[in-house]
Amino acid sequence: MRNEIFVTNRNDFHHSDSFDGVEYDFPPAERVIVPVDAAVHMFGFNQPDKSSVLARLGWAWRPSPDGKKFIEDEDGVKRLARFVFTKAVMIEAPVDAPEPAPVGLADMPEPATVAAVSKRKTPPIDFLASATPLV
Repeated sequence: MRNEIFVTNRNDFHHSDSFDGVEYDFPPAERVIVPVDAAVHMFGFNQPDKSSVLARLGWAWRPSPDGKKFIEDEDGVKRLARFVFTKAVMIEAPVDAPEPAPVGLADMPEPATVAAVSKRKTPPIDFLASATPLV
């Protein structure tokens, strides 16, 4: 099994990014499964210092009110924090067992860290019973 996590964009805008030649799309309120390495690159997942990610996304600085210099953009940190990471949990069940109920966005915790959706072909994820927050 590959080392992947879910990323949910809790912002009100669509976000796109890429990693290792693969384009990822993160529509608002949708869970996207990505490799952990991609989440580290795109969102600074599990990294204490996210300044390089904010700079790469163009979210670190904004023009000052007078337009003569750049100042720190606090909204960029808020945008990044609204990407939520959850892990997929695989369960074993008999083939004729009923499908587990899907976990909805309303069941997910409020954001504590950062996350993204992939345009690449991924295998069916019906074996994923739920998404639980990463701690």
